[in-house]
Amino acid sequence: MTNYFYYSLLKYTYSQVLGEVFNVGICFIFPEQSLVVFKYPNSFDRLRHLYHDFSTKMLKNYCKEFEKTAKNISNNQTLQNIQLINNPSELIRQEFLPYDASALRFSEVKTVIRYQNDIEKIIADYTENYLSHYLHKISPKRRDDDYLLSNFRKKLSQKQKGIENYLLGEQEISNDFTSHKFKCAWQNGSLNLVQAISFDLLESDSINQKSSLHYGKIHFLQSEAAKQNLRFDLLIGKPQQSNLLKPYEKAIKILKQLEKESSYTKIILEEDSEDYSNYLIREIHHKN
Repeated sequence: MTNYFYYSLLKYTYSQVLGEVFNVGICFIFPEQSLVVFKYPNSFDRLRHLYHDFSTKMLKNYCKEFEKTAKNISNNQTLQNIQLINNPSELIRQEFLPYDASALRFSEVKTVIRYQNDIEKIIADYTENYLSHYLHKISPKRRDDDYLLSNFRKKLSQKQKGIENYLLGEQEISNDFTSHKFKCAWQNGSLNLVQAISFDLLESDSINQKSSLHYGKIHFLQSEAAKQNLRFDLLIGKPQQSNLLKPYEKAIKILKQLEKESSYTKIILEEDSEDYSNYLIREIHHKN
């Protein structure tokens, strides 16, 4: 028995800006049997519920074609197909999708030791591991960045009537490295730019990518903070799914590096937003 098999995850990038990437399928390659199998969820309604402009039809059509391609390769034992099966990265590139071709892409092919003879069981195990969240009950409301900021502003107004009048609208900060739009700001000598970052996502990879994206942007804007007397206040929301709390904790560690780099960035966890709102109100009253 060949003691290994290959697999590659099909990933869909919903938003590069928000850093939201989802596993939407998985391709298995078993060289000894010259077998290629592509698996995907029966329904992508969970994504459509979370993102109202999400087109499940396009994604499902791609997945159906990939499933058909995998069956054709397995059923046609030509020399070319057998060679491709033993070169899985090339098989993915030639028969499925070139890397980074679009919003859809296949991950780097991974080699895994076969832990049992039953191929169907292996496929079921890995499919369950990577795609089972599509079977979970849909949460009633996704807490995205806009929700997080809107909820903060609402509670702020409830605490202090008229405080909204002192909040500024969208502010764009840029330099030679990057640019970023902050949807809320306020002044107390320095210009305090509030960025809501919700990690109420579907997958750990999305949480890691989103934290890294925001770390990079704020890191490269630190020089502007010194020049323009700015402060970056990052309001962080946690995921609702308990299985994503560990990736969330890692994301917080990444973002807290910004506080260590300079005094211009402050991390405000959602559970600490009460203290931050009290500070904001005091500072605005003191200034005015």
